[in-house]
Amino acid sequence: MGGNREALTAAGEKIWNYTVTELSLALPFLRIAFFLLRPQMDLRIQNIGTDGSAVAYQPRYLLQCFVDNPRALRRTCFHLFLHCIFRHVYHVPAAAADRENWDLAADVAVEYLADSLDEDILRETESDTRRAWYERFFAESRIMTAERIYRSLQGMDLSYDEREELRKTFWRCDHSLWKNPETRPPKTEEKSLPAEEKRWEDAAEHVEKMLLAAGKEAGKGAESFLRTLRVQGEARLSYGEILRRFAVEREVMEIDPDAFDYGFYYYGMEHYGNMPLIEENEYREERRIAALVIAIDTSASTQHGDVEQFFAETLGIFREEQAFFRDAEIHLIQCDEAVREDRRCHSLGELEAARDSLQLSGGGGTDFRPLFRYLEELTAQGALSGLRGVFYFTDGEGQFPERATPYQTVFVFPGREESVEQRVPAWALKAYLEEKKA
Repeated sequence: MGGNREALTAAGEKIWNYTVTELSLALPFLRIAFFLLRPQMDLRIQNIGTDGSAVAYQPRYLLQCFVDNPRALRRTCFHLFLHCIFRHVYHVPAAAADRENWDLAADVAVEYLADSLDEDILRETESDTRRAWYERFFAESRIMTAERIYRSLQGMDLSYDEREELRKTFWRCDHSLWKNPETRPPKTEEKSLPAEEKRWEDAAEHVEKMLLAAGKEAGKGAESFLRTLRVQGEARLSYGEILRRFAVEREVMEIDPDAFDYGFYYYGMEHYGNMPLIEENEYREERRIAALVIAIDTSASTQHGDVEQFFAETLGIFREEQAFFRDAEIHLIQCDEAVREDRRCHSLGELEAARDSLQLSGGGGTDFRPLFRYLEELTAQGALSGLRGVFYFTDGEGQFPERATPYQTVFVFPGREESVEQRVPAWALKAYLEEKKA
């Protein structure tokens, strides 16, 4: 009996490692994630599943899949990894009805990404049913994250047959191992994410950097993957955290002391006269903001104290990240139902001076659309290029634009207000200032 178990375990590990190696060779930007899960035989489940730390598999299922349909097995393994990268495993709702919607939403989200990548190793014939569901969810949210699909499902009155169709169309793995919120360690100020979840968060950040570095070489579907990575945790991110994510890798003409090996340098100087074996690196990569718009809603409903807090957090992040480079341009724009002022800053010092001399102008009603028309005009005139994003600080009482912007737009609110959140277009991010401590 023991010999059979050992043989099944060895066979399962070989199949798993072979499949993961195939995936990592075809999708190098995800390589770091593919080796974070260890295989573990489990006779209690019917197919395969994960809890974020290991992959539990039924050996009969794994062997049969590997022999009969290795492509489906690769797709299922990829499906599992995406659940971990996007941390679906750790954000399970407590209520049973909500849990059902979360399971469905998570499966739709990862299958959509797998189809979007359009990689030979993952490709399957897309059924009419699957395409119809994609179109239905895409009509409500331009970015297909599990969180957004979940919100859509919460508002849909689906019949039993429709839910069964969803399950059969997108299901691939066992979710019973996912973390029950009642058993998860509490998140406190002293203790942020549990180590296991933090490991996947770090992996997601690494994947994001790899995709940015690869650019178009990553493939035509990588843009959807990158966009989803950036917004999938929007409900859990503060304004400061999102602002940091707008940093871009950029080479700055400075000596990089951290990458310089003084051992080789002095060895060459001592043994070969004045000939160092290595020269200083002329460049170092730093995360620097390219072009950014900071828009302030100056309508009558906006509180001056909230504007001050917004500026304090913004400047604090810029100081921490050293986020300005030589050719930076930030547009500090005041607007209500019209653009009132556009002040251009080219250094952190200029932005601080603008804050100190700021006189809020406007005080009328609120319409967010004129700002975006104004930015379109600047871009068309060649007066604005390399725009990475817009941070629009507002209380949310206004008319939101319907059309998605070609750059990332973040609406920043002083606090959470459900009635406002529901009106923010799905293609935009929502962010919140840090809660004021008593």
